[in-house]
Amino acid sequence: MVSLMPSKVPANTLPYNPSELPRELNRHYIAATDQDIAEMLQTIGAPSLEHLYEHIPADSRFPTAPELPEELSYEALQSRLLELAQKNTVRPSFIGDALPAYQVPSIVPFVSNIRNLTTAYTPYQPERSQGTLMTHWIYQCTMSQLTGFEAINSSLYDRSTAIFEAICTAIRLGRNARTILIPDALFPGDLEVLKTLAIETEITLRPTPLDPITGTIHIEALHEAIAQLGDALAAIVFPQVNALGLLEDVDALTRLAASAKVRSIAVVDPMLLATGALKSPHTFGDEGV
Repeated sequence: MVSLMPSKVPANTLPYNPSELPRELNRHYIAATDQDIAEMLQTIGAPSLEHLYEHIPADSRFPTAPELPEELSYEALQSRLLELAQKNTVRPSFIGDALPAYQVPSIVPFVSNIRNLTTAYTPYQPERSQGTLMTHWIYQCTMSQLTGFEAINSSLYDRSTAIFEAICTAIRLGRNARTILIPDALFPGDLEVLKTLAIETEITLRPTPLDPITGTIHIEALHEAIAQLGDALAAIVFPQVNALGLLEDVDALTRLAASAKVRSIAVVDPMLLATGALKSPHTFGDEGV
């Protein structure tokens, strides 16, 4: 479905008032006045801005300023971006490939409109740094409640790189073992990232198949792999839910890893835990929970 909107959008439809923000309406983000620039040049002993670039060979510099158009006003920029956006053709996606369809919680737009929590720049501004700390704290508290874990790491970008970091941690905590059992039940994108990150390392990712009948991890094949690897095995990775949307027997998998004296790495979706339908990871392996 394509939604058409008017080509002209008044500035007051913005989710914030740009005139209330100190630098929002300035021509450049670093709003240095001519006097500021002159004082900076005087401090470093440079006669002009051009003098700062004299060390660059002349044939590597533009003889004249590039022919760039003037910047647009706030209102004109809004209209232009909307005009470009309307050229998109939005159609239903049938890509699939085990990609879940997420519903955006209703609180997200409200949080996203808090200006000190969202910015296109790195968190060097005091208000952004404070917002980052608060966001991480809220996230860690929430994840601790959902998972039951005492400590939560909030510095990883996505699921696939977090899995690889968990693998590296399991290897560091192990007994010089370098092999990880990776089930085909993981999402294909995660498997691709893990294989890429493992290149040129001492880590060996050994795949384990799906049971063609149940669509979950083949437990018998997992037992055989554990027996073959012995002390070379560092950890077993398993998802909940898996790439086919099926529930794995996380208790049996966790107990199997414990009996082999290796780490178990669970790949879970916190939003599924929030509904109360799935058991918390800290109870994996417990009977009757």
